[in-house]
Amino acid sequence: MKFNKIITKKMYDDHQVWFNDSTKGERLYLAGANLKGMNLEGANLAGAILTDADLTNTNLKGANLYLANLSGADLSGVNLKGAKLRRADLSKANLKGANLISATLTDTNLSKANLTGAKLNEANLYDAILTDTNFGER
Repeated sequence: MKFNKIITKKMYDDHQVWFNDSTKGERLYLAGANLKGMNLEGANLAGAILTDADLTNTNLKGANLYLANLSGADLSGVNLKGAKLRRADLSKANLKGANLISATLTDTNLSKANLTGAKLNEANLYDAILTDTNFGER
């Protein structure tokens, strides 16, 4: 993971502390942030708030997004291969053309999400919420 003005090393480190003990550190709050095209491969963003963020074409391969809130986020063209999204909120998210191969989506909220053209080979969707999810034309 490469740090920059949007996600600094201090913010990331504080988030790791918060995730392990919510009385310390600070939760990563990037609602509405422009993270387009960033390389966040392998990042631990568990519990992060990324609602309505622009993650278009971002590399999140192998990232930990357990309990992350990505509601309404634009994840079109994103690489989430092997990512851990268990219990994440992806409601109303745009995942058009996303690579979700081997991703863990157990107990994930995908209601009203757009998965048109998404690659879901070997993805685990056990107990995922799929109400009004758009998988594209049949």
